[in-house]
Amino acid sequence: MAAGCGPGVLAAAGPTEIVSDVENGMLWQNPAEMQAATLRLIYDDALRQNLSVNAVRRSREFDKAHTVARLGELVS
Repeated sequence: MAAGCGPGVLAAAGPTEIVSDVENGMLWQNPAEMQAATLRLIYDDALRQNLSVNAVRRSREFDKAHTVARLGELVS
């Protein structure tokens, strides 16, 4: 995500806490949905661009500076 690649992930448990469908990545629940999401990404340039920008933005919430600041808030 930090490199601008919006992930395509199984819509279950942990990944759904990080990835928001069609905002910063693509969620799917079965092979047919995965195929549809992949085809959509192939043909929709605007969607790919938006996912890329939003993936970078979301990844910053997990960088070292943000994590250290958040930890400081929790322990103070």
